[in-house]
Amino acid sequence: MSILFRLLPDPLKWIDDALAILRHGPGHKLEWVAGSAWHGKQVEGILNRYGIRTYWRDYGHGKRTKGVHVPRQQAAWADWLLRRAGCPLVSPPLSRSAPGPMPADWGVPAAPVGLAGAITRLLSPLRRRPQR
Repeated sequence: MSILFRLLPDPLKWIDDALAILRHGPGHKLEWVAGSAWHGKQVEGILNRYGIRTYWRDYGHGKRTKGVHVPRQQAAWADWLLRRAGCPLVSPPLSRSAPGPMPADWGVPAAPVGLAGAITRLLSPLRRRPQR
């Protein structure tokens, strides 16, 4: 039975990814160092706060990088945000940015994409800043 699980590690993820790709296109993959302090929840949280949908997650099983796909139209903005936040991206740069203060978020997070996005959102709700 364990051989079967190695051959088919996560068919539900594949189906979820395929449906997301059909709906949003292949997008652009942003990758960061897997051994860094940055994890997918943090990366997705930043991007979602600025209205960027994330999908087709790469959890880095056995690789040196982790990644997430974003819509092509938002890829340069997503790249700039993550580099600005100090994320150790290893994907080719789409923007010129150095770590520094983040712009104010828009207050309207991106809708989750697919089952994985919904689960991620449920497990780590976006914290909204109190209104002044």
